[in-house]
Amino acid sequence: MKNYLILFGLLFSIFIIPSDVLAAGEDLYIPYYNLVNDYDVKNGEGESLKNLLYSKLSTEQKQDGDKCLLYLYKEQYYLICTSSFTDSIRFSYVSSKNTFLYIFSTPTFRIYRFDNSYNFLNETSDTSLLMSDNSFENVILYSDLLFSFYANGIKNIYFYDINDFSKIYGQFNTIDNYSYNDLYLTEFCEDIVVFQDNDFHSISKLILGDNIPEEFSFVYTISDYLLCLILVGIIISPVAIIIKVMRW
Repeated sequence: MKNYLILFGLLFSIFIIPSDVLAAGEDLYIPYYNLVNDYDVKNGEGESLKNLLYSKLSTEQKQDGDKCLLYLYKEQYYLICTSSFTDSIRFSYVSSKNTFLYIFSTPTFRIYRFDNSYNFLNETSDTSLLMSDNSFENVILYSDLLFSFYANGIKNIYFYDINDFSKIYGQFNTIDNYSYNDLYLTEFCEDIVVFQDNDFHSISKLILGDNIPEEFSFVYTISDYLLCLILVGIIISPVAIIIKVMRW
């Protein structure tokens, strides 16, 4: 009987571990917010606004070969310009803090701030203006630069409707570069299943941390199964004790 209980426990543990455990470490599912939906970015309204704000800068503030990024943040416009941008702007997801950061490819750039009437306010070089917690908040109106995504151990990032996580806005991988227009997600793709971390995987992350490299992500799966087996052992132990008492 003891052997049958052990066999039952092993089989039962397979069924109660959801399939998202096996997907953990490869995909990231997070809410998406378009915070500039009052602008017709797809038809060039962002670029027109960028040109308007750039024209308001003095000659001394402009440099040959400038590439610019325009974003709206707390009802003010920020125009980031530099002649030393060489690659893409990185969106970096810090899993330990559930935070998205905008990481720029060069430390030498200028940020010009305008009010909501397009009046120039000041110039700064603060790099910590853009971040969002546990979501991707799209505030970009225009960019001459491409974008890339990074999250440790993640291959694909899926953005979903915060009000209905079964509705997927779009998919980005951590290999390719994307234009700013790619960030405006309006169409749902219904054939993607959203995986959420189950309790076993969440506990494994608390125990092991969530910064294990992708090539060793199988450690999470092993931990998930061990935790599940422990739970199964706790569940069947009273049954085993009852059977043993009845035999006496």
